[in-house]
Amino acid sequence: MARNIGLRVSYIGSKGTQLAYRRDANQPVASTVPFVSTRRPYPQFANITYSDNGANMLYSGLQTQASKRSAEA
Repeated sequence: MARNIGLRVSYIGSKGTQLAYRRDANQPVASTVPFVSTRRPYPQFANITYSDNGANMLYSGLQTQASKRSAEA
């Protein structure tokens, strides 16, 4: 009877280091006060965006499948 059952286990993973990321240096501090431009550290500018390396990423996935063959006549 065990010959009618199939099992499959699959794993996929991915890792990245020193990836580029961006930040807004002119973003106001988190608050419950509604946003206005004067709350920015440098209100005369809209966004001050800079890029840097150093972000990390890790993904792990596992998939299992079990199947049973139907009885043949």
